[in-house]
Amino acid sequence: MKILLVGDYGVIHTRRYLDLILKAGCDVVLLNTGGHITRMDALPAKAWRNWPRSGRRPLSYVLGKTSADKLGDFIVRLQLRWLWAKTQPDIAHVQWIDDKAWLVGKTGISPLILNAWGSDLNSTKDPNHDPVLLRQKAEVIAQASLLIADSQDMIEIASDLAGFFVRSTLLPIGIDTTLFKPGMQAAARNLRKRLKIPETSTVVLSPRAFRENYGHETIVDAFTGAIRRTNIDAYLVFKAYDCWDRSYIKKITRLAAEHHIEERIRIIEEMPYRELPAYYAIGEFAINFPAADAFPVTFIECLACELPVLTKRLPAYDSLGIAPYLRFTDTTSQASLESGISDMLSCVTSAKPDMTKARAYVSANFDEAVIADSLAAAYHRVLDAEKKY
Repeated sequence: MKILLVGDYGVIHTRRYLDLILKAGCDVVLLNTGGHITRMDALPAKAWRNWPRSGRRPLSYVLGKTSADKLGDFIVRLQLRWLWAKTQPDIAHVQWIDDKAWLVGKTGISPLILNAWGSDLNSTKDPNHDPVLLRQKAEVIAQASLLIADSQDMIEIASDLAGFFVRSTLLPIGIDTTLFKPGMQAAARNLRKRLKIPETSTVVLSPRAFRENYGHETIVDAFTGAIRRTNIDAYLVFKAYDCWDRSYIKKITRLAAEHHIEERIRIIEEMPYRELPAYYAIGEFAINFPAADAFPVTFIECLACELPVLTKRLPAYDSLGIAPYLRFTDTTSQASLESGISDMLSCVTSAKPDMTKARAYVSANFDEAVIADSLAAAYHRVLDAEKKY
């Protein structure tokens, strides 16, 4: 099979999906929806294109915004149709559901598979969501041959938008469980030294993307209360190398200073993906406290490294059978998070919980090889269904 993979190749999730598709034995044509890229030598694909230019800006000076938008969309669709005809893929697979996914659908490209990432669908519940974009999302979801999501609630949101229960499959990104594994003591010691964290100190991780939705302010507040309550020598380590708004880093450091715990906070701003297991290895447990979420691959990475996870409970987390291996706060309040951190700090200083069953579950169900096989099977089902019609 040949897949036209549409997504932002500046984002790690898109590049990881590319790896999955290659592991599934497919040829790939890349269509980059992110910033204009002049070279893709580092990506293992035979053909690639940047998202078509619409000419909207110069057109708007002559035609006005409304007419320029319509003509610009038409110009993009012509180029997409040309790309589809020239490269002749079997399937178009679009990462992230937005106006660009809608344009792919309006081009008439079929079969069309959509990947929901979470925020693209969770944002539709915001009463201030752009009504035009909301309509576009609903239209392309209704048109798609298959929706891939990593949690059941994402499928339900998509179905509500489409007006019927969409054809879908539950499929997380998956990870390389030979890379994400426990026993990385040497790498952990080196990272501790780099971060200037004493060997005897307890390390708590906040591993989610450094964006406001993921509740880092609440985590800092709760961590402050917990270390004062327990009087345990602990550090909180964020990773911020995928931060969209650099001012948010300053906001978090200011908050830590207000709490007089700035010396207890570390923020890693750059780390290659393959070194991420060392980050998990320095921690005693990880904290997750977003406002809304799909199913985070972070859970899979943590559990593969036998790292316990403390999290609030959100609907997406009941998917994929992972909930028994997570530690949930009693409520979604800051006070409950502070209590949960205090309890886990007190526990890890005496005995770290046995996470071997959690790793075994992840290895059996979420290793890249397993997910790649499931993805290939989903592609074949879509093609078989198309043939029937």
